[in-house]
Amino acid sequence: MREGENRVKLRVFTSKTTPIGLEIGESEVHAVQFTSKSGQLELLAASSQPILNQNGGAGELAAVRAVLGSAPFQGKSVVCSLSNDEVDTRPLLMPVGISPEDERPFRKALMEEARSALSYSPENAVIDYLPFGSKMLDEEERFSLLLVATPLEVVNRYTSLLRAAGVHCSSMDIGPSAVSRVLYNDERTYCVINVDDESTQVSIGNKGHLLFSRTVRLGSKTMIEQLEKSLSVSRADAVFLIQEYGCAIQSTDLGDFENLGSAGSLCPSVLSKTVNEICHGMFEALAMEVKRSIEYFTRQREHHPVEESMVVGNILPGHIEQFLRDRLAIPVSSMSVFSRLDVELKQRVAGEDRYVVAAGLALRNVEAA
Repeated sequence: MREGENRVKLRVFTSKTTPIGLEIGESEVHAVQFTSKSGQLELLAASSQPILNQNGGAGELAAVRAVLGSAPFQGKSVVCSLSNDEVDTRPLLMPVGISPEDERPFRKALMEEARSALSYSPENAVIDYLPFGSKMLDEEERFSLLLVATPLEVVNRYTSLLRAAGVHCSSMDIGPSAVSRVLYNDERTYCVINVDDESTQVSIGNKGHLLFSRTVRLGSKTMIEQLEKSLSVSRADAVFLIQEYGCAIQSTDLGDFENLGSAGSLCPSVLSKTVNEICHGMFEALAMEVKRSIEYFTRQREHHPVEESMVVGNILPGHIEQFLRDRLAIPVSSMSVFSRLDVELKQRVAGEDRYVVAAGLALRNVEAA
């Protein structure tokens, strides 16, 4: 935190702990909870567990139970996030003269827009929005927002899962909103690139306010599966290769694939070339979609250009920060979430960037001083 800035302070709680922020991803579950001393945040617990059986709810339930039992979490109240691929988010412009100030016509117009934008009926979905404010288009003022929608059956699945785990879901949220809370004290316009298993969420904000969000249907799972298929290696080996070498170099030299299965048979330079050759097109596609998202935001909205970008995720390609930095022409870094929040840690937490969403969920009822 920069000198002179205040730490996060809690609203008035009946207890001194926040709810448990719980992110249930495709392959891992992350949980974070904070406590308060004199209005300043301290990390009470942070834990992560893999989802071992990814073919059904049994694996998710076991992982949720394991993560909640692996650290000194307090209480039964949970704020849970919906995964990127289960939520539809669409930037929308409302008709002229329609704004949230007139609740009934606004809600009617929102449902009409949702009916046009979604592939399922909004009557069988949970429909919400995040306000972006007014915007001038063709000399007419129109209210802009981010439509947030998910089928009702998805929400019911999460609530049933958490009930079976013995906790109460007090709220549900989406990743971009959670991440924005972590960045409440960042005065620069920023872009967060959240690489999930199935997709990547590109979110742009300023001082904790979400200004734009878009889902790119490309995630780490596609890259890992391509390595598994091309090299006939296990998922564990593919994950190691993507994290260790990833975007390190560019090369048209395929290397020697046949000997990859023999431990220690290939030097790092050959492995790096091999991984890059197989995944290079996906790396470039991801960078292009992020750049398109930033350029669209810059063209469409009256805001300052994006000044910094942060990349987060459970399984990130190695050297992705430098790769994106070269293509976006803006600073790109990973995010140390607890350092950003200036949270007091009793001990070091490994892999801080994996807890970004969970930390933001825990901060749902927390405000900056």
